[in-house]
Amino acid sequence: MREKKSTEFAPLDEKDRRILRSLQEDGRMSHLALAEKVNLSATPCVRRVRRLEEEGFIRQYAAAVDPRAAGFNVCVIVMMKLSAKTRQAAEKFTAAIAKVKAVSECHSLSGRYDYLCKVYARDVAEFESLVMSDLSQLPGLMDMESFFILSSPVDARGVPV
Repeated sequence: MREKKSTEFAPLDEKDRRILRSLQEDGRMSHLALAEKVNLSATPCVRRVRRLEEEGFIRQYAAAVDPRAAGFNVCVIVMMKLSAKTRQAAEKFTAAIAKVKAVSECHSLSGRYDYLCKVYARDVAEFESLVMSDLSQLPGLMDMESFFILSSPVDARGVPV
């Protein structure tokens, strides 16, 4: 699927929004079940889904894995500040952080920190090892602050379409 810039997206109508909300809840829903849920016949519903995929509204279909069931009992938000605010520094940093498998998300920010990263580890000792061996060695990293997630009352709810 081709990714588009936000300025290129066509407006969504209410049927498109219902399709997107339904697929965010259950991406494995059959086309027939989806059509029934959004009150469309199957063929127009499939056409709309294909268009939403082609236009980049739907980036992918993926399973939501429970981290604890997979053995990852620690989730940490790591705030990172770079020593230089240049494109070259950012490119080096992002290329390096993309190789750290424990990092599930990394976002460029405005404000006090330059990046927010979500990191999973099996336990605190594994996180400490990750900090010492990988995170603290990232190119251009000046400062890092970690916040252990205690609970997630709202977790990956999807885009509010």
